[in-house]
Amino acid sequence: MNAAANVPNGRNVTERTFTWTGPPSCHSMVAQIMLRYGFRRDDAVPYVRIALTQEEDWSLRVTAGGQTVAARHRLPDRARAGRELQDAMSALTGQPLGAWGYLIGMRPSKVLHPFFAAEDYDAAARAFLEEARVAPHERELLLEIGALQREYVATDRQEVARRAAVYIGIPLCPSHCSYCS
Repeated sequence: MNAAANVPNGRNVTERTFTWTGPPSCHSMVAQIMLRYGFRRDDAVPYVRIALTQEEDWSLRVTAGGQTVAARHRLPDRARAGRELQDAMSALTGQPLGAWGYLIGMRPSKVLHPFFAAEDYDAAARAFLEEARVAPHERELLLEIGALQREYVATDRQEVARRAAVYIGIPLCPSHCSYCS
């Protein structure tokens, strides 16, 4: 996505406020992405407006200063919509994705769990992390952690039904999302 040509005020965004509309299930994702780029939610006076909709496919529209920065339709899933939002914010602010690429949240190794059942876990997980633009050092760290977690994470439905995961929330994060609440 090359949104830089449509960016109001160039890459010098000084007003770091946003508002958004979309499914409640996306609240956490949007809040974490916007926090990554230094934006705080302000429904009264937002500089950036985000509209995320889901019908058959996902659609994303991002405006800044009244001008469209990104408009994407027919996105296959929520994750792709999140990537498009990160690309739009990166173009708007001039900030790169960073070492963790498109990964957001508090448990980056959790994205590897679906690959644990794969015959060639390492190759499948590595390909995913490369596509997610995770930097080499962080990618290797995640693969190492995933290899250690693999024996403890259930990969079939019957086993999942017998196990439980426990999360203890310690509210240190400046954003409020559904993860801790």
